[in-house]
Amino acid sequence: AYANQPNRRFPVLYWLHGSGDPLGGILQATSFFSSAMGQGRIPPMLIVFPNGMNYSMWCNSRNGVVPMETVVLDDLIPHVDATFRTIARRNGRIVDGFSMGGAGAGRLGFRRPDLFAGISMLGAGPIQTDFLDEPPGSAIPPKQRLAIYEMVWGSDPLYYLSQNPRTIVTDRAEAVIAAQIRVRQGIGSLDTLLTMNQEFDALLTGLGVPHSLTVLPGLDHNAGAVLNTLGQANWDFYNSALAIPCRLAADIDCSGAVNGADLAAIL
Repeated sequence: AYANQPNRRFPVLYWLHGSGDPLGGILQATSFFSSAMGQGRIPPMLIVFPNGMNYSMWCNSRNGVVPMETVVLDDLIPHVDATFRTIARRNGRIVDGFSMGGAGAGRLGFRRPDLFAGISMLGAGPIQTDFLDEPPGSAIPPKQRLAIYEMVWGSDPLYYLSQNPRTIVTDRAEAVIAAQIRVRQGIGSLDTLLTMNQEFDALLTGLGVPHSLTVLPGLDHNAGAVLNTLGQANWDFYNSALAIPCRLAADIDCSGAVNGADLAAIL
């Protein structure tokens, strides 16, 4: 479609991978999304796979060495919009991810509700209030957990909390609600991160943020299984997010305000 329709612009889905292997799931995810486009379940769209390194947590590290949030929000997204024929406004972008990527989708999406029409948090973690509060059955050894805690958050509990999706959505709830962002959570019933995702669901409910939580019976922490088991609901989420209209007719970039950027887009 991109080659055959040179005047068409396309929505973009940013898929954030989980911890440990930035490249491991790309082949499976590419096939998954490509098949859906071929079957007409979702419109043709660009799928971007950022490299979040092994354990960046999609967060600016405390010591500034790995500014991953800044790279994605301030460098990557503008680069993609400048390089490809994208729908370069909020209702043309979705951020999605699994595990570390699910938590990252939440923290980036809630941080910048002006950039995304949809936020998808699948098997999301870590989103507990204390990173060292290891969930039962965690696959991360205690020594490695301490190393990640130091590398990303400088072993600083206050910095960890400030970068937690819980804190970000609490601070930005009004803007998130006003933007009418589609927000979903999805997780397997056997996933060790289930409890923290249920707690996050309760937080969103308490804040009045419209969202959904789908617990998939019999599934553990597996991205492919979660996506496949969601079935048509997965595609319905993407389609509904991309169908969100701008609140103001003259708000060309869907930023929530009519300003000079809209005039520039018209020109």
